[in-house]
Amino acid sequence: MAVKVKQVFAALLPLLPCMALLAGEWSILPKLTVSETYSDNVELTRENKISSLVSQTAVDINVEFESRLAQFSLSHINSYVFYSQDHDLDTDYQSLVAQANLALWTEGPVLLAYSSISNISSNAANNRLADIISGDTVESRDNQLGLQYDLSNSKYSINSSIIYSLLETQDNLGESHGYTASINSRNGKALRYLFWFVDAQFSERKNNDLSARTTNINAIFGVFTSTPFSPFLGYHNEDTRGDISPQTINALSSWGPGIRWQVSDHLELNIGYNYVNDTQLTDDYLTGAILWQVSSRSSLTASYNKRFFGNAYELLLTHKTRRLTNNISYTQTIEVFDRSRFQQVSLGLFWCPIDDGVFDSKSCILPDDANIELDNYQLVSLLNQQLVEANEFSVNKVFQWQSSLALAKTTFTLQAGNTERESLSTSIIDKSLNSAFSLSRHISAKGELDISVNFERIELDHASLVSFKQTDYYRSVATSYTRRLARSLSTSLTLQYLDRNSSQANLSYVEARVILNIAKDF
Repeated sequence: MAVKVKQVFAALLPLLPCMALLAGEWSILPKLTVSETYSDNVELTRENKISSLVSQTAVDINVEFESRLAQFSLSHINSYVFYSQDHDLDTDYQSLVAQANLALWTEGPVLLAYSSISNISSNAANNRLADIISGDTVESRDNQLGLQYDLSNSKYSINSSIIYSLLETQDNLGESHGYTASINSRNGKALRYLFWFVDAQFSERKNNDLSARTTNINAIFGVFTSTPFSPFLGYHNEDTRGDISPQTINALSSWGPGIRWQVSDHLELNIGYNYVNDTQLTDDYLTGAILWQVSSRSSLTASYNKRFFGNAYELLLTHKTRRLTNNISYTQTIEVFDRSRFQQVSLGLFWCPIDDGVFDSKSCILPDDANIELDNYQLVSLLNQQLVEANEFSVNKVFQWQSSLALAKTTFTLQAGNTERESLSTSIIDKSLNSAFSLSRHISAKGELDISVNFERIELDHASLVSFKQTDYYRSVATSYTRRLARSLSTSLTLQYLDRNSSQANLSYVEARVILNIAKDF
């Protein structure tokens, strides 16, 4: 879908005139890329596969600007795609990532702007890996504009921001607009009698006539003693409400005493006991946190608390050596108006071949169109997972682990993750488990080989004991060889194989692709 200039740069326009007046260094790098992709199953069907040669011509422009008070970067790609099997599908695609920072004065407030355009799967239940080759995508646009102010010295630090964002999609699903305000403050090392930590966030999102508001405040205030043990008071308040489902208010407020144990200069343990204002929601509970700066290259932060939806955990582990890097994290967030809610819908009654055993709308016939002998057909009600408006709050629990080993000529990367989304209105739980391994090796000064293996397991309606539950397995292997032909000219050849197996048998498919790519820098 064509994108007007005013839509692409809506979030950046307030800052661009100011940057033009600043003395700085500009860098503009255009690129032209031509790609030919052969797919032996471009429509991703289980039977009756259709092959296609998909041609792409992409104009890519990268812009960077940097000065003492401002930074600006933009990467914009306009791709023209042609499908040999059906030229009625020929179209162009846009992608964009642009961001700008403008300091009003030295060490003063900073204006922020961000804009992006991406092509995402139109229905992740039908095909999570949809791209511009298969064509089953919609355009998503995200524009943000805000103000950030950070202040830090030896006695205290304050980080604050307020961001307004507008999220739009081509199919109008998952759209919202609103603002998020946050403030984070802690004591500095120069203070010898008092310590504190405050983390507060407020968000309001709207979608048409619906609105959702969330407030989350965590704070501790304490006094240093002459011993390694220091007392503090903790406070937690969370409030989630709105005129969406569920319309009941989810709130939890608690406070209580605690002890900080300064084990060493690099290790800190916090233990507290919180009294809940409304004991009908939950009992009084223990809280805990550990902050361990093992070295300049390794750190561990972990915490336990309670929120209105139950136990809450946070984890961040980073470890880096000369060649090895490890990052492990676990977060729990409240989301609203996302593109992750699906609803089982009936496609209607169809006459389907008995011998097939797999029923889908492409191989079956509508009753009104049945002008053939029906001896080998049976009447079947077909169902589908339809993406619907997620006018609800959901709890998203995300675990991520990434390890990278960089040798002289070869880099190995291992990734694993688990995501769990629980709807607070229906209690439906969707789960995703993924892992990936990649190898990148410099074969010569001009040649590079990349190999990747990916696996993903997705469960929609994980706890369901009936047929509404859908389980998908995605397995893919890809290898790519890239060679630089000249200083500004390069080419690559990629082989891909994808196997999708679904409990909804009509959604299963296999596909092989061969991709030839030539890129010219200017």
